[in-house]
Amino acid sequence: MSFPRFAFGGVEPWFPADDEDIIEVKLGILPRDYRTSLPQPLGEVDLRLRRGGSTGLVFPSIAPQTPFRLEGMHPEQPTLGFPLPQAPRVEFEIEGETTAIAPRLHSVVCLPDEERFTLVYGARRPLQRAFIPGLHKHIPLAVRIDGDTPIRYEPPPTIRERKEEADALAARFPDTVR
Repeated sequence: MSFPRFAFGGVEPWFPADDEDIIEVKLGILPRDYRTSLPQPLGEVDLRLRRGGSTGLVFPSIAPQTPFRLEGMHPEQPTLGFPLPQAPRVEFEIEGETTAIAPRLHSVVCLPDEERFTLVYGARRPLQRAFIPGLHKHIPLAVRIDGDTPIRYEPPPTIRERKEEADALAARFPDTVR
């Protein structure tokens, strides 16, 4: 719960400051009127509350081979680090058409006690048409990472299938409440 994240959860900052002087306002992370425009305590939470990095740890992009170093976080090793690896190759397959998309590094999770770093990448590709889970029985969508076996999207049962299942259960147990 650090600033500005807690502001998205409706918690008022404790420090007295003019809103236009706050770096998060200058960078456009918070609106100038954030004290009144964001959710109020115990109200609806703004999803930006879930952001992981503080303002000083957010970068628009980081090139492969950039040194990543964590200092003073391990009891025996003063420094842990590695050069950022090349991003994985991501290919989307939609209705038989394959498109390579350059993924973006979203976060680096540091677990110094395990001497482990986890990199999270994301990639997006717009669909040619709308596919609606629950209506479409088959959604021809898969993603392949570094040439591995495609990971196919498995849509949930359709509304029709769920209704047929409910009707079958009701026929088997006619005395239950629907």
